[in-house]
Amino acid sequence: MSFANEQAYCVATYRLFDEKADFDKKAQGIAVGLTVGNWTDIPEARKAEMEKHLGRVVSVEVHEAAAGEPASERYADIRIAYPDVNFSRDIPALLVTVFGKLSMDGRIKLIDLSFSEGFLAAFPGPKFGIEGVRGLLGVHDRPPLMSIFKSVIGHDLPGLKEQFYLQAAGGVDLIKDDEILFENPLTPIERRVEACMEAAARAQRETGQKLLYATNLTGPTFSLRDQAKKAIGAGANALLFNVLAYGFDALAELSRDPDIHVPIMAHPAMAGAFLSVALSWHCS
Repeated sequence: MSFANEQAYCVATYRLFDEKADFDKKAQGIAVGLTVGNWTDIPEARKAEMEKHLGRVVSVEVHEAAAGEPASERYADIRIAYPDVNFSRDIPALLVTVFGKLSMDGRIKLIDLSFSEGFLAAFPGPKFGIEGVRGLLGVHDRPPLMSIFKSVIGHDLPGLKEQFYLQAAGGVDLIKDDEILFENPLTPIERRVEACMEAAARAQRETGQKLLYATNLTGPTFSLRDQAKKAIGAGANALLFNVLAYGFDALAELSRDPDIHVPIMAHPAMAGAFLSVALSWHCS
C-alpha cells in the first residue's frame, strides 16, 4: 500500500472489543502511538520531516452487538498502515512494531498482516515449496502421504530404525520425527539420521518409492545451523522445525542459508498459544 507520498507500508488488521469506545479515536491513537508516539505536541516545523514515520488509519469497521448479545461483544475491525521506513526487514521488527506493547492493551487481536513489496523482497521464500517437494518425491498425480514417527522417546537406535522401516515399507512419501524428540544420548541427530536413512534405502529397494525423512532440528538457537549441517552431512534429506517456539526469523535464516539445501517442514507446535481455535491432534 502507498499513500500520496508513494511511501511503502505494511498494513495490520486488528479486532478490538469495547462496549463504549470511540473506535475512530482508538484507531488514531494506535496509529500514532506505535509510530511517532505523539503528533499534536510535535512542533509544526518538525511535522514535515516526521510525517513519513506516521502510521495511517486505513479503515474502521464497527460491529455493534447483535440483539440478545452482551454489550461486550461490540467490536471494530481496524486497519492501520505502518511505514516501512520505521522497521528493519525482519519479522521480529515488524511484529514488535504492529503488536508489541499493543498486545497487552485489553481485548485486542492482530488478525491479519499484509506486506509491502519492499518488505517481502527481503525474504526469498522456500527453496522447494510444494512443487519442489513433489519433484523430489516424484509424486505429481496424488496427495503425498506422510506418517508421524511415534513413539520415539526412550527408544534406542535399533528400535528406532525398525519402527522407521515398518513405516517406510508401508508406502508413505514422508516420515517426520515427533516434534518432542530432542537431542539425547540414545538417538543423537547424526546417528539417528544415518539409521533412518538406511531403513529408508532398504524400503526403497523393496517398494521403489522415494522417501523424505524430516529429522527434528533442535538445540540452542545459535547452534541450529551447525546442527542442520550435521544432519545433512549424515544424509538428511529434510528437516522438521518448531518454528513458533524458535521464531520466524530463525526459520528465515535457515531457509536462506546456501548450505541447508533440503526442504524444511514447519511444525505448528505452540499454535494454540497464539490462535483461539481448536487444533486436532492429528496435526501434531
